[in-house]
Parts: sequence; C-alpha cells; structure tokens
Amino acid sequence: MNFSASHGIDVKEPNWAPLEQCIGERCIEFMWMYEKDGVEFYKHIGTRRYLCLNSQGDVFLCTAGELQPVEFEYAYAVVTCGGRS
Repeated sequence: MNFSASHGIDVKEPNWAPLEQCIGERCIEFMWMYEKDGVEFYKHIGTRRYLCLNSQGDVFLCTAGELQPVEFEYAYAVVTCGGRS
C-alpha cells in the first residue's frame, strides 16, 4: 500500500479554486499538497505552514493534528508569519 492510500489522502489534480477565491494571485505563495475529507491543504512556500480550506469557504488551521475552524484573516496571518500561533 502506498503512503497516500494508507493515510486516507486522495491524490488528484490540484484544486486552487478555494485559495484563489480568498487571496487571488497571492496563491503563488502556496503549494497545493492534497485533499482529505473535502478540505484542501495548501503549504506556504516560505513558512512551510498549512492553510486548509474547503469549497464552502471554511478555513482551518491544523492544531495538534486536528483541524480547528478559524477566521481567514487570522489563519492567513499565522501561516504567513504575520501572526503568532
């Protein structure tokens, strides 16, 4: 069994739509990593922190291995080091 299957990760084409809706062209600062349970995981190229979004516009930060819903502005600040986690 490969890593993706054993961790419940759906390997597919990147879905940039949720991130583009939030930050437009600034999505170039991120790498799409994977989708799991309807949540897209994007990693910031500078900080290596994850910004997690779903297609309904909900925003999450991964804290202690669990997704916690947060406001977008807060999550973006934390992920880009504009804020503290």
